[in-house]
Amino acid sequence: KEYLEQLRRIFGLHPLTIEDCLSIDESEGSEKSEIFDKYRFVQWNEVHFKPGSNILNVVPMHIMLFKNFVVTTHNGPLKSLEEAILRLNQRHIQRKSIRRAEWVLYALMDNSIDMILSLGRMLEIEVEELEQLALDLSYSEQSDLFVRMGAARTRAAFLKSEVISKREIIIPMCDKYSVQEEKINLAGGRPEAKLHKNTRVYLRDIEDHIVGFPVC
Repeated sequence: KEYLEQLRRIFGLHPLTIEDCLSIDESEGSEKSEIFDKYRFVQWNEVHFKPGSNILNVVPMHIMLFKNFVVTTHNGPLKSLEEAILRLNQRHIQRKSIRRAEWVLYALMDNSIDMILSLGRMLEIEVEELEQLALDLSYSEQSDLFVRMGAARTRAAFLKSEVISKREIIIPMCDKYSVQEEKINLAGGRPEAKLHKNTRVYLRDIEDHIVGFPVC
Protein backbone atom coordinates (compact mmCIF):
# COMPACT_ATOMS: atom_id res chain seq x y z
CA LYS A 1 0.00 0.00 0.00
CA GLU A 2 2.88 2.36 0.79
CA TYR A 3 4.37 1.60 -2.62
CA LEU A 4 1.08 2.47 -4.34
CA GLU A 5 0.86 5.71 -2.36
CA GLN A 6 4.28 6.65 -3.70
CA LEU A 7 3.10 5.90 -7.22
CA ARG A 8 0.02 8.05 -6.63
CA ARG A 9 2.13 11.03 -5.57
CA ILE A 10 4.71 10.63 -8.33
CA PHE A 11 2.39 9.97 -11.26
CA GLY A 12 -0.83 11.60 -10.09
CA LEU A 13 -2.85 8.39 -10.06
CA HIS A 14 -6.56 8.62 -9.36
CA PRO A 15 -7.80 7.18 -6.01
CA LEU A 16 -10.00 4.72 -7.94
CA THR A 17 -6.89 3.38 -9.67
CA ILE A 18 -5.23 2.82 -6.29
CA GLU A 19 -8.36 1.07 -5.03
CA ASP A 20 -8.33 -1.29 -8.02
CA CYS A 21 -4.62 -2.01 -7.58
CA LEU A 22 -5.24 -2.97 -3.95
CA SER A 23 -7.82 -5.56 -5.05
CA ILE A 24 -5.19 -8.27 -5.32
CA ASP A 25 -7.75 -11.08 -5.35
CA GLU A 26 -9.05 -11.56 -8.92
CA SER A 27 -12.54 -12.14 -7.48
CA GLU A 28 -12.62 -8.59 -6.11
CA GLY A 29 -12.51 -6.82 -9.44
CA SER A 30 -13.24 -7.49 -13.07
CA GLU A 31 -11.05 -6.71 -16.05
CA LYS A 32 -11.55 -3.19 -17.33
CA SER A 33 -10.14 -0.29 -19.31
CA GLU A 34 -10.63 3.25 -18.00
CA ILE A 35 -9.33 6.59 -19.24
CA PHE A 36 -8.23 9.29 -16.82
CA ASP A 37 -6.92 12.74 -17.65
CA LYS A 38 -3.30 11.76 -18.28
CA TYR A 39 -3.30 7.99 -18.48
CA ARG A 40 -5.26 4.87 -19.37
CA PHE A 41 -5.82 2.25 -16.68
CA VAL A 42 -6.21 -1.39 -17.71
CA GLN A 43 -6.95 -4.22 -15.31
CA TRP A 44 -6.04 -7.45 -17.08
CA ASN A 45 -5.67 -11.06 -15.91
CA GLU A 46 -2.91 -13.47 -16.89
CA VAL A 47 -3.88 -17.16 -16.78
CA HIS A 48 -1.41 -20.02 -16.58
CA PHE A 49 -1.03 -23.41 -14.92
CA LYS A 50 0.40 -23.44 -11.42
CA PRO A 51 3.87 -25.02 -11.55
CA GLY A 52 3.72 -28.81 -11.46
CA SER A 53 -0.08 -29.01 -11.65
CA ASN A 54 -3.06 -28.73 -13.98
CA ILE A 55 -4.66 -26.03 -11.81
CA LEU A 56 -5.26 -22.72 -13.57
CA ASN A 57 -3.77 -19.73 -11.79
CA VAL A 58 -5.04 -16.18 -12.33
CA VAL A 59 -2.70 -13.25 -11.71
CA PRO A 60 -4.29 -9.77 -11.98
CA MET A 61 -2.13 -7.19 -13.73
CA HIS A 62 -2.73 -3.45 -13.40
CA ILE A 63 -1.39 -1.34 -16.26
CA MET A 64 -1.15 2.45 -16.25
CA LEU A 65 -0.42 3.65 -19.77
CA PHE A 66 0.96 7.18 -20.00
CA LYS A 67 2.03 8.88 -23.21
CA ASN A 68 5.69 7.89 -22.97
CA PHE A 69 5.88 5.16 -20.34
CA VAL A 70 3.99 2.32 -18.65
CA VAL A 71 3.59 1.51 -14.95
CA THR A 72 2.48 -1.99 -13.90
CA THR A 73 1.60 -3.57 -10.56
CA HIS A 74 0.89 -7.23 -9.84
CA ASN A 75 1.01 -9.68 -6.93
CA GLY A 76 2.74 -12.59 -8.64
CA PRO A 77 5.16 -13.51 -11.45
CA LEU A 78 3.90 -12.65 -14.94
CA LYS A 79 5.11 -14.65 -17.91
CA SER A 80 3.54 -12.12 -20.29
CA LEU A 81 5.62 -9.32 -18.74
CA GLU A 82 8.82 -11.34 -19.01
CA GLU A 83 8.06 -12.06 -22.67
CA ALA A 84 7.25 -8.40 -23.39
CA ILE A 85 10.59 -7.31 -21.93
CA LEU A 86 12.38 -9.96 -23.99
CA ARG A 87 10.65 -8.87 -27.20
CA LEU A 88 11.37 -5.22 -26.46
CA ASN A 89 15.06 -5.93 -25.87
CA GLN A 90 15.26 -7.93 -29.08
CA ARG A 91 13.72 -5.00 -30.96
CA HIS A 92 10.88 -7.02 -32.45
CA ILE A 93 9.02 -3.86 -33.36
CA GLN A 94 9.32 -1.06 -35.83
CA ARG A 95 9.17 1.72 -33.30
CA LYS A 96 8.39 4.38 -35.86
CA SER A 97 5.01 2.79 -36.53
CA ILE A 98 3.78 2.58 -32.92
CA ARG A 99 4.52 4.47 -29.72
CA ARG A 100 6.88 2.51 -27.50
CA ALA A 101 4.65 2.75 -24.40
CA GLU A 102 1.59 1.65 -26.38
CA TRP A 103 3.57 -1.25 -27.82
CA VAL A 104 4.27 -2.45 -24.25
CA LEU A 105 0.52 -2.42 -23.54
CA TYR A 106 -0.12 -4.33 -26.77
CA ALA A 107 2.65 -6.85 -25.99
CA LEU A 108 1.31 -7.57 -22.50
CA MET A 109 -2.16 -8.19 -23.90
CA ASP A 110 -0.92 -10.17 -26.88
CA ASN A 111 1.35 -12.41 -24.79
CA SER A 112 -1.39 -13.21 -22.27
CA ILE A 113 -3.86 -14.00 -25.06
CA ASP A 114 -1.30 -16.29 -26.72
CA MET A 115 -0.92 -18.13 -23.42
CA ILE A 116 -4.69 -18.66 -23.17
CA LEU A 117 -4.86 -19.83 -26.79
CA SER A 118 -2.08 -22.32 -26.07
CA LEU A 119 -3.91 -23.58 -22.98
CA GLY A 120 -7.11 -23.88 -25.02
CA ARG A 121 -5.38 -25.99 -27.65
CA MET A 122 -3.89 -28.22 -24.93
CA LEU A 123 -7.31 -28.78 -23.38
CA GLU A 124 -8.86 -29.44 -26.78
CA ILE A 125 -6.27 -32.15 -27.47
CA GLU A 126 -6.69 -33.58 -23.95
CA VAL A 127 -10.47 -33.92 -24.35
CA GLU A 128 -10.10 -35.54 -27.78
CA GLU A 129 -7.59 -38.06 -26.44
CA LEU A 130 -9.81 -38.87 -23.44
CA GLU A 131 -12.84 -39.34 -25.67
CA GLN A 132 -10.86 -41.70 -27.90
CA LEU A 133 -9.61 -43.62 -24.88
CA ALA A 134 -13.16 -43.97 -23.57
CA LEU A 135 -14.08 -45.92 -26.69
CA ASP A 136 -11.49 -48.55 -25.78
CA LEU A 137 -12.58 -49.03 -22.16
CA SER A 138 -15.43 -50.91 -20.62
CA TYR A 139 -18.18 -48.98 -18.83
CA SER A 140 -16.81 -49.96 -15.39
CA GLU A 141 -13.39 -48.56 -16.33
CA GLN A 142 -14.66 -45.20 -17.55
CA SER A 143 -15.55 -43.48 -14.26
CA ASP A 144 -12.11 -41.93 -13.62
CA LEU A 145 -11.91 -40.97 -17.27
CA PHE A 146 -15.22 -39.09 -17.09
CA VAL A 147 -13.95 -37.18 -14.05
CA ARG A 148 -10.88 -36.08 -16.00
CA MET A 149 -13.02 -35.11 -18.98
CA GLY A 150 -15.31 -33.07 -16.74
CA ALA A 151 -12.35 -31.28 -15.17
CA ALA A 152 -10.90 -30.49 -18.59
CA ARG A 153 -14.22 -29.08 -19.82
CA THR A 154 -14.51 -26.98 -16.65
CA ARG A 155 -11.08 -25.48 -17.29
CA ALA A 156 -12.04 -24.88 -20.92
CA ALA A 157 -15.22 -23.06 -19.86
CA PHE A 158 -13.19 -20.87 -17.51
CA LEU A 159 -10.76 -19.98 -20.31
CA LYS A 160 -13.70 -19.12 -22.52
CA SER A 161 -15.03 -16.69 -19.91
CA GLU A 162 -11.59 -15.08 -19.68
CA VAL A 163 -11.44 -14.65 -23.46
CA ILE A 164 -14.91 -13.09 -23.57
CA SER A 165 -13.91 -10.64 -20.83
CA LYS A 166 -10.75 -9.64 -22.70
CA ARG A 167 -12.60 -9.23 -25.99
CA GLU A 168 -15.05 -6.83 -24.32
CA ILE A 169 -12.07 -4.68 -23.32
CA ILE A 170 -10.23 -4.79 -26.63
CA ILE A 171 -13.18 -3.96 -28.92
CA PRO A 172 -13.76 -0.42 -27.53
CA MET A 173 -10.00 0.20 -27.56
CA CYS A 174 -9.97 -0.55 -31.28
CA ASP A 175 -12.69 2.03 -31.91
CA LYS A 176 -11.32 5.52 -32.57
CA TYR A 177 -14.71 6.90 -31.51
CA SER A 178 -14.43 5.45 -28.01
CA VAL A 179 -17.25 6.62 -25.73
CA GLN A 180 -14.79 7.14 -22.88
CA GLU A 181 -12.49 9.28 -25.03
CA GLU A 182 -15.39 11.35 -26.35
CA LYS A 183 -16.59 12.08 -22.80
CA ILE A 184 -13.14 13.43 -21.92
CA ASN A 185 -13.04 15.54 -25.08
CA LEU A 186 -16.46 17.04 -24.30
CA ALA A 187 -15.37 17.79 -20.75
CA GLY A 188 -12.35 19.69 -22.01
CA GLY A 189 -9.85 17.15 -20.68
CA ARG A 190 -6.60 16.09 -22.31
CA PRO A 191 -6.80 12.35 -23.05
CA GLU A 192 -3.05 11.85 -23.27
CA ALA A 193 -3.54 8.09 -23.24
CA LYS A 194 -5.68 8.21 -26.38
CA LEU A 195 -4.39 5.37 -28.52
CA HIS A 196 -2.63 6.02 -31.79
CA LYS A 197 -4.31 4.68 -34.92
CA ASN A 198 -1.44 2.26 -35.55
CA THR A 199 -1.86 0.83 -32.05
CA ARG A 200 -5.50 0.11 -32.83
CA VAL A 201 -4.36 -1.96 -35.81
CA TYR A 202 -2.24 -4.10 -33.49
CA LEU A 203 -5.13 -4.51 -31.05
CA ARG A 204 -7.46 -5.57 -33.87
CA ASP A 205 -4.95 -8.30 -34.66
CA ILE A 206 -5.38 -9.58 -31.08
CA GLU A 207 -9.14 -9.53 -31.57
CA ASP A 208 -8.74 -11.64 -34.71
CA HIS A 209 -6.76 -14.18 -32.70
CA ILE A 210 -9.52 -14.36 -30.10
CA VAL A 211 -12.11 -15.21 -32.76
CA GLY A 212 -10.18 -18.41 -33.42
CA PHE A 213 -10.15 -19.49 -29.79
CA PRO A 214 -10.44 -23.32 -29.96
CA VAL A 215 -12.87 -23.84 -27.08
CA CYS A 216 -15.29 -21.01 -27.95
